[in-house]
Amino acid sequence: PEHLGAYSNLFKEYELSNILNKDFLNSLNSYSSIDSKIKMLNSYNTGDFVTNYELLDINAYLVDDILTKVDRASMANSLEVRVPLLDHEFIELAFQIPSELKLKNGEGKYIFKKSLESSLPSEIMYRKKQGFAVPLKKWFRNDLNTMIHDELLTNNSPILNFVNKKSIENIITNNNRGMRDFSAQIWTLLFFHQWLKQNN
Repeated sequence: PEHLGAYSNLFKEYELSNILNKDFLNSLNSYSSIDSKIKMLNSYNTGDFVTNYELLDINAYLVDDILTKVDRASMANSLEVRVPLLDHEFIELAFQIPSELKLKNGEGKYIFKKSLESSLPSEIMYRKKQGFAVPLKKWFRNDLNTMIHDELLTNNSPILNFVNKKSIENIITNNNRGMRDFSAQIWTLLFFHQWLKQNN
C-alpha cells in the first residue's frame, strides 16, 4: 500500500467516517478505493512488481486520471492532443525491457532518459519533477474563501445529503488557519458539489 501514492485516498479512514453521513457511509458497505487498487495490483501475475505496477497505471491511473484530465482540458480549448509514448507498439516494446533498466538506483525512467541524453541537456533531463498544479491553497484561503462558504455551507447545498456540514466547516477552518493543507479535499468537495447541482 505504501507504494500506491497516486491512488491514496484524499481523506483518511477516520476522516471519512466523520465527514460522511451515517446512512451514506453504511450504503458504501465498507468499500475502499485503495483496496480495489490493491486487489487489481495483486491480480497481475507477471512475477515482477514494477511490471505489475505499470499494468495498474495503464488500467487505472492513466484512464481514470491523467488522460481524462488532458482530454477534457484540451478539447475544452479546441486542441487535439496526442500521446505518442502510448502508441501500442512502443508500449509492447517497453514491456519487454527489464525492470532494472526502467528503475535503477532510485532513478525512474532510467533507460528512457539515457536514450535522450544526446538530445537534451542534463539540467533538463534530470531536473526535479514539476507538475501542473494550480495554487488551490492560496485561492481557498483568500480569493475563493467566500465562494467556498456560499457553495458548500448553505443549507440547501446538495452535498449536505452526503456529508456533515460541521465536518466541512472544520476542514475549511483548519485550512484557513494553516494547520494542514486541506486544499485538495476542499477541491474534491467543491467538485462533487458542482456535479450534484448539475445532475439534480
